[in-house]
Amino acid sequence: MSVVDAKKSKLISSADVEAVIRESKALPRKRVPILVHDSYDEMPQRFVNCMSANSYIRPHLHENNNQWELVIWVSGEMLVLIFNEDGSISKRIEFGQDKNRIVEIRQNQYHAFVPMSDCAYFEVRNCKFDPDSDRRYAAWAPDEASAGVDDFFAWMKSAEVGQRYAES
Repeated sequence: MSVVDAKKSKLISSADVEAVIRESKALPRKRVPILVHDSYDEMPQRFVNCMSANSYIRPHLHENNNQWELVIWVSGEMLVLIFNEDGSISKRIEFGQDKNRIVEIRQNQYHAFVPMSDCAYFEVRNCKFDPDSDRRYAAWAPDEASAGVDDFFAWMKSAEVGQRYAES
């Protein structure tokens, strides 16, 4: 990311995003944020999440203080899945060059971001970042380190509205 002037204006170029996506491929979680905010205490939080095509983000929700996320497409193709409490899909939103570009996810909505290719999205969150308290993971979705992740991740890529994952 480039600093534009002495007042710390920030610029994130396509080259910056592509470089970070390449970097993400070597990391365990297969994603890296480019932070726009200066501190994890700053509100709102602002970052570009750069992901390789095989980055699994476990479905989760945010239940604190009317917490929301505004997600804006940057590059590649991805799905935003919104789930019901039982794990069935209530919305399947395709993001891409000729597809949807912006979605706001409200408090208490289980959701996941599913890369269909190497991709990036810009996120604005009205909260401080604290992974131990700013989200609740879905009990019906596998943890990132569990054996069932590959099957669940593949299912998310093709699942339709109304479907619920059933392990084989």
